[in-house]
Amino acid sequence: MRATGRLTATISILAAAGMVLISGPASAATVPAVPAATVPAATVPAAAGDSVSRLAGADRFETSAKVSAASFAPGVPVAYVATGYNFPDALSASAAAAKLGGPVLLTAPDFLPGTVRTELVRLKAGKIVVLGRTGAVTDAVLSQLGSLTSGSVSRLAGADRFETSAMVSAAAFAPGVPVAYVATGRNFPDALSASAAAGKQGGPVLLTEPDSLPSSVRAELARVKPGKIVVLGQAGAVSETVRSQLASLTSGSVSRLAGADRFETSAKVSAAAFAPGVPVAYVSTGYNFPDALSASAAAAKLGGPVLLTAPGSLPGSVRAELTRLKPGKIVVLGRADVVSDAVRIQLGAIGVTPSAGDGDGHFTIATYPDTQQEVFDWAGTRFIDRSKWLVAQRKALDLRFVIHTGDVVNWDTDAHEQYVVARAAMQPLNDAGIPYQLSIGNHDTLATGPGGGARDSKLTRQYQRTTTTFNSYWKPTDYSALAGQFEPGKVDNTYSSFTAEGADWLVINLELWPRVDAVAWAAKVIEAHPVSNVIIQTHSFLDASGNIYGAGQSVTRWSYGDSSPQYVYDKLVAPYGNVKIVTSGHTGSATSKVITTAAGNNVAFVLQALHSNDDNPVRLSDIDVNAGTIGTQVYAPESGRTWDVHTLTGLSFLHG
Repeated sequence: MRATGRLTATISILAAAGMVLISGPASAATVPAVPAATVPAATVPAAAGDSVSRLAGADRFETSAKVSAASFAPGVPVAYVATGYNFPDALSASAAAAKLGGPVLLTAPDFLPGTVRTELVRLKAGKIVVLGRTGAVTDAVLSQLGSLTSGSVSRLAGADRFETSAMVSAAAFAPGVPVAYVATGRNFPDALSASAAAGKQGGPVLLTEPDSLPSSVRAELARVKPGKIVVLGQAGAVSETVRSQLASLTSGSVSRLAGADRFETSAKVSAAAFAPGVPVAYVSTGYNFPDALSASAAAAKLGGPVLLTAPGSLPGSVRAELTRLKPGKIVVLGRADVVSDAVRIQLGAIGVTPSAGDGDGHFTIATYPDTQQEVFDWAGTRFIDRSKWLVAQRKALDLRFVIHTGDVVNWDTDAHEQYVVARAAMQPLNDAGIPYQLSIGNHDTLATGPGGGARDSKLTRQYQRTTTTFNSYWKPTDYSALAGQFEPGKVDNTYSSFTAEGADWLVINLELWPRVDAVAWAAKVIEAHPVSNVIIQTHSFLDASGNIYGAGQSVTRWSYGDSSPQYVYDKLVAPYGNVKIVTSGHTGSATSKVITTAAGNNVAFVLQALHSNDDNPVRLSDIDVNAGTIGTQVYAPESGRTWDVHTLTGLSFLHG
């Protein structure tokens, strides 16, 4: 049989690369391995998404020139030039530059870099303003700038960084500004993000000592009469003493925007200033200042924020803010050694996240089979490699949700080393903001001891419900699409919701052979969502042939659990026409088919167990909402092997 939609193209690409396609249930052990090198190398970087670009030069000066060139047309009224070797002077300039409609460019103290000279020639600025004293930018540079504008070249410099910030503000802002931001002048992160926000809102950024407000800044605030003042950073950066001194300098409030770290502070500044749907968001390292200095003026001009990141991973607070913002595009600042390609991949996933659909009727759900063989040292990195592959392929697949059908680990120890591996392996999904939900298998409970056997055969039934370790590694807050849970604070029985291609979807996760009360809870959830397409995931439901495991035995005491698979079917599948997919692992290999309930509802039964010792399979199910089909296959990113390639037809999905 053949797969439909996106998976048709995917299978064709894989086949052309020499990868093996196997129709029907096949054992991983019977399929010859294909070298990982046969996977087309171009697919990973391409999948990062066209919505994320990088602006980077050979050095900080060229990067500032590239940022300017990408944002400003020739004929700008002003260009600010500041040293690229220190931060204070340019921190205040970005908001002023945004107010006046020009860029901030960086220079070496005693010579003008050629790339910056070229950009100034292109800009034809009406005037050039140099920031800081001659120790920061020499008169030699000021002299070189004279030939690059038809207007004046002037210098704004105070006795210190605080007075310079006041002078920059005074030259750009008239009294009555809506807001003024106040940040420490002894470090750069807080003011970097504030510059774009201040520029958008039409107010200055002024610098202060941590424990006292400089007189020059006090005088400037008294002059501009801001409608409100926003203090940036925690009290260690700008003390409560300073905050109290500011109260008399505005007719409005004095508030503080501060996160647990520089990244969260940047996210909070953005959230306070920018509504969803911004045209652009800039992302820069939070550990150095040059790239973001130039970007702040450009970002303010274009109506977007500057957010800070760690070099190697995107902080969760920033990911959440970008998800909220839904930017039209994301611009990474600086080279890969400053903001890594790993971060760019994570940003690509955010940047291309569809809200409800791209209109073609297709989207993909990915399902992890039992990963209990992938948590040992000998398994290498194939568990986490699968997650990274899904993040990289998110756009190509139009991936909306990820399911894990249980046996995430093989057993627990006092050191929890298998859980450490599994948690790290799922983390790329957290970082990319891809919603997922995990079932708990028998190997994920206290019932299974070292070696994979019963920990205590006399207590197996009791231990089957002991999931303390699992719940310490995954919490409800990890499930970004979570809509409810059977037991507060636990992930044993949960449900998540999302929208795709004009349809509402509900994914109900049930514990292994669930308690009767949990089944009753799930029934109420289904009844409360009559127009949602329901997917039920649990560890054990199907046998190796894709039939109900223990068909005909509808009991509430099953094996060493409670409700049998037949009981789950009778109570949750047969009565409800909006249940469309049931998926499980535990036994057998991989198979899929469509069954028809007594009421005439067609339901997809999908099994993936595999227990692979040498690969990292994942089921990819391309759902065509309009045609009522699921093109499904199990694909291993590491080797390119494929199992159970089928098109499931005759389904009917609810959609608007």
